[in-house]
Amino acid sequence: MRITLRRARVCDAPAISRIHAAAWKHNYRGLIPQGYLDALDQARWVPLLTPWIAHGPMHVLLLRADGRAAGCIVYGPSREAALQDDGEIVSLYVHPALQKRGYGKALLRAALAHLRALGYAHAFLWVLEGNAPARAFYARSGFADTGRSMDYTLEGAPLHELCYRRALA
Repeated sequence: MRITLRRARVCDAPAISRIHAAAWKHNYRGLIPQGYLDALDQARWVPLLTPWIAHGPMHVLLLRADGRAAGCIVYGPSREAALQDDGEIVSLYVHPALQKRGYGKALLRAALAHLRALGYAHAFLWVLEGNAPARAFYARSGFADTGRSMDYTLEGAPLHELCYRRALA
């Protein structure tokens, strides 16, 4: 399979949003209310992604496999006051049909290298506590649970996210 990794363009926002939607429906089954996942619109993330792709402050990378959108990562400056000096991984998704091929690792490696080049010494992200595959992936990638957490509700269901962080040196 021919793989390319590049900075996303505004015209990529719909494909990236479709990757997000497919990954949410697959990866978050049993973690997020099923009604919410069933109703998730494939274009849900286009309004958020478009300005980030066009103007920042977040960076968006797109991984293509054999010419089709396969995965994406969004990262940039921290949106958390307590971690203001860190880079943040906002999201990392690979289309469910293309998972377990090293695409997530390639996306994360590229984003971490770019954050390091931008001068960040650390990167952090939030991960659902119940998402054991993602937590294991991030642990293998050098991230560790910081002990910080965030609770919120989605359609009445409580969700608990953990903050993971790693050095970029």
